Amino acid sequence: MPGRGGSEGRGARGRGALALALCVLTLVAAAGAPAPAAATFHRGDDWRHLYEVVATLREHPPGRPVVVLLGGSAARECTVSDRSWRRQVAALGGPRVWAFNLDTSSQSYARSLWVVEQLPEGVPTLVFIGVNLGRYTPAPPAAGEGLFDGLPAPSGARGTSAILALDDYDQHRFHLRHVLSDARKRELVRLWLRDRYPVFRRNYEYNAAVLVDLVARCRERGFFPVLLNLPVNLETVRHDLDEPRRRFRVDCQALSAASGAPWVNFVATVDLHSRDFADNWHLVETGRPVWQKRLSRWTVRLLQQYDPGAPYAR
Repeated sequence: MPGRGGSEGRGARGRGALALALCVLTLVAAAGAPAPAAATFHRGDDWRHLYEVVATLREHPPGRPVVVLLGGSAARECTVSDRSWRRQVAALGGPRVWAFNLDTSSQSYARSLWVVEQLPEGVPTLVFIGVNLGRYTPAPPAAGEGLFDGLPAPSGARGTSAILALDDYDQHRFHLRHVLSDARKRELVRLWLRDRYPVFRRNYEYNAAVLVDLVARCRERGFFPVLLNLPVNLETVRHDLDEPRRRFRVDCQALSAASGAPWVNFVATVDLHSRDFADNWHLVETGRPVWQKRLSRWTVRLLQQYDPGAPYAR
């Protein structure tokens, strides 16, 4: 079970991650011809995309910097597409990069740690670690429970050797037709306080400890971790969630100061409105370009700060 950074816990996680990685790579290699581009999002598409990206980057380490975003479904919905994100970074003056939104439903910090273990070493990699209330609710695995139990299997991976083919993926489950009324969004806030806040409090320390491990492991593998506060619908949440949001914000700021991983928080200054959210967390078509552009600017700034180096900046 992931802990606060003990070598025995990390060793067990590493052995488990290696076994799962070998399984994933075997399934990817055995898959058939590339599938056509997805027309709509289907359950498990985000996990299958993650498996494909991991396998392809390991098999074909790219000759330019890699940028990944790790988080849950709220993070998955906050960019337009991988292709547009990397093009925007270049248009804003950054280097050519391979940018991937690797966010998936139910992606805990522990599962993000597995992703970091699989990324290829020796490639400059900027790792945005998405942070929000939902990332602190997963419970520690029970005895005998696997990290990926209940998630889609990687058997649908396409086994492509071309990184660009990974763009044949529709990452969005939420659209304008799913936008709820503000009254319903306010009701969801009350339901979160009633049903999820106790879960948040119960599991907070465990997840906060895994986040510390996640940042440390990025550093150990030569990557550049960044803590990113994820979108929240401030117009309907108002001040009702200030206490739990302040708790993780203060801890992330302390972790940033201790580790050197930047804490990026533009939630209160980005031009988003309730109409840009399907609910209180998931952006739709009108909100994603706004958030992605701000994220792209931060991507350029951080890549310049970390200086990927001459061989990778071309």
